Amino acid sequence: SPSFGIMETREKIAVFLNKKYGSSYKASNIFMAIGAAGALAHAFRAVTNPGDEIITFAPCFSEYKPYTAGAGLKLTIIPADIDTFQINFAAFEAQLNENTTAVLINSPNNPSGIVYSTETIKKLADILTEKSKEFGHPIYLISDEPYRDIIFEGVDASLGSPHTAMLLSSFQSGCAINATLYPASSNSLVMIAAPNEG
Repeated sequence: SPSFGIMETREKIAVFLNKKYGSSYKASNIFMAIGAAGALAHAFRAVTNPGDEIITFAPCFSEYKPYTAGAGLKLTIIPADIDTFQINFAAFEAQLNENTTAVLINSPNNPSGIVYSTETIKKLADILTEKSKEFGHPIYLISDEPYRDIIFEGVDASLGSPHTAMLLSSFQSGCAINATLYPASSNSLVMIAAPNEG
């Protein structure tokens, strides 16, 4: 199949996302990958250069370290706010610097299970917008959301933000919950949804 994925599949995923979340994706916004490692590697390389810093938040998926190292990046892990497990904004803002080119979030979080609230995502986006202006270059938000479809009803869960550069989601993580929607396979099918430029 084409590197970006089969067009019909990409079109159907865009329709699915738009119907479910009120987004405005088109097939051209969707990139298919096999497995999280490949999707994250593509996402990292799309918005960074070797030597750049990516920031993420503890606790985090342990595989982020080798994925960023493989792209020649520095991964900085911000200590957890152990009272709420939302973002530790004081530590985060102290760490942001001119070498930071992306922030990686994982919600629902692996391993804690915490979901970042709409308020948390909005505050994060506001900080990234401000710091992007201060440093003179974009700081991209990469949202790794393979467990989005197993969030309990009534939980405040934002779908990325206007600042999100890429939204990654797996079409296998929900298998055990909804086998009729996601066909099981030995490899998970991952899509990357990116907004239009501008």
